[in-house]
Amino acid sequence: MSDNWIVQNLNSALQTWSDKLAEIWTLLTQSPENFKGGAIWSVMTNINGGLRAIGYGLLVLFFAAGLVKTCGSFTDMKKPEHVVKAFIRFALAQGAVMSGMELLTAIFSIVQGIVANIMSHSGMAGGTVTELPSEIVDKIEAVGMLESIPLWIVTLLGSLLITVLSFVMILTVYGRMFKLYMYTAIAPIPLATFAGEPTQSVGKNFIRSYAGVCLEGAIIALACIIFSVFAASPPAVGDTSLSAVTIVWNYIGELVFNLLVLVGAVKASDRIVKESWDYRRQKGMEEPKKLIYDSGEQPEEVFLRVSGYLDRDRLYVGIYQIEYGYPELFSDLTVNLHHAPLNGVNEAYIDHNFSKEHLRFIRKYKLGRVLPETAVSGYCTFQKVAFDLKKLAEYDPQGTREFMESHGIQIADAPKQKPKNKSQRER
Repeated sequence: MSDNWIVQNLNSALQTWSDKLAEIWTLLTQSPENFKGGAIWSVMTNINGGLRAIGYGLLVLFFAAGLVKTCGSFTDMKKPEHVVKAFIRFALAQGAVMSGMELLTAIFSIVQGIVANIMSHSGMAGGTVTELPSEIVDKIEAVGMLESIPLWIVTLLGSLLITVLSFVMILTVYGRMFKLYMYTAIAPIPLATFAGEPTQSVGKNFIRSYAGVCLEGAIIALACIIFSVFAASPPAVGDTSLSAVTIVWNYIGELVFNLLVLVGAVKASDRIVKESWDYRRQKGMEEPKKLIYDSGEQPEEVFLRVSGYLDRDRLYVGIYQIEYGYPELFSDLTVNLHHAPLNGVNEAYIDHNFSKEHLRFIRKYKLGRVLPETAVSGYCTFQKVAFDLKKLAEYDPQGTREFMESHGIQIADAPKQKPKNKSQRER
């Protein structure tokens, strides 16, 4: 062990980095239940239990809201398929709220198995120890008092950068563990949204996000493995005939660059997971044409999806959003009324939920013409609209084309109804 201050300073920084890298390996193999002796997990479990009662209350609320949303009238509830579907959904949602801790733990265990498999097959589960090469040590010890001043400055900056980067990386890994705790604590609230069909997207996004946080561990493990391979072949010392300052500067520069790459990969682990799960990327979908939906509270960025109802192939138009790379239903623009007459394939009835906002949205983007006819189902009145299929094709070309082909018509022959007079235009 050298007694030179400059050598000791660099070795101390490298030792700090090696310790933090080893700590990362330990954290990646640890479950939230065992982290810090399980004290934090115990507190999160208590919070989860306290929120479970609120989750049960929200469960009933979301279930009732789902029934109102999906059933146009009380007569729909007399149909066995609607009743069975509704109560199966309620039972599953209740089970999710009741056993939310076990569900999240099972997801973590599955992903943790992936992490353990990656680490075991890499053969580098213990990390690596980076040490200052003996050639650099000898070169530093050979310099005089005056030459040691710039060398001291270089090594001080280098050790500072290495130390800062090591703490940035370990904070990112600790942040992942804290996110797991927060997801666990609040689980009953988002899981309760599975009780209602209109709100189930919240629960899906919650599960997807939690699994993504778990999967971040695999990305971090891969980044550390790649860096360990680099560290196994440390930066080249270069020409030993050069000055000590030049040799040390080149060595530290290359080492810091490698560390920056590793820290960047670790910090980008969440983004990498989201991109790998991006539905549009997987399906090769183009970015949908965006519209702005004004619900009266906060304008939302949305896009349209066009298709046909399965039973009678009537026109369906839905408003969607992108959540975590996946299209999620924002609101149904149309509703399927079996008994209500239609005079064309482009006609449909508007969902009574947020009907004023829906009609304002249709008029704003000239998606169709609001007709004077209405239909009644239960206690609700539904407005009829003649959609402009050519306009819908601008926002969802594939869906509109498939719907029209199912009716044996082409885009050029699409019906487009225009207002006959000013009074109709203002309806």
